[in-house]
Amino acid sequence: MNDYAIIETGGKQYAVTPGRKVKIEKIEGSSGDRVNFDQVLLTYLAGKVSIGSPNVKNATVIGEIQEQIKNDKVTTFKYHNKTRYRVRRGHRQLMTDVLIKDIENSISTKKSNVKSSKTNSTKKTKTDSKKTTIKSSKTKTTKTTESRK
Repeated sequence: MNDYAIIETGGKQYAVTPGRKVKIEKIEGSSGDRVNFDQVLLTYLAGKVSIGSPNVKNATVIGEIQEQIKNDKVTTFKYHNKTRYRVRRGHRQLMTDVLIKDIENSISTKKSNVKSSKTNSTKKTKTDSKKTTIKSSKTKTTKTTESRK
């Protein structure tokens, strides 16, 4: 199986392989410029799958801008019954054709030499030996009633 990756750009996700041409939403640049996609969600390289949460660390997809184009026209039509309301609008989205050159996942394979040393802390925390006792005193309120003559 060929190497592939899933990238996110322009709010959409694309499955890309090296040598594939992808039409994405417009990104800045002119024809022949190199583009790096850092938001890589998944890679499959040399039989190893790497899934990001949300992105795969140290993974980039390198592409080359082929051309800046406009997508096909999309026509919208609004209509309200019995009110003579009709609106017709069209839109052509700006797009970029990108040729995917390479998928890189430069995960460092160095093992960390962190020594796990167990230190038994012999420090005893001093606790206050003074006990504060709160006497609960019930206050009785007595109502005095005076009668008027």
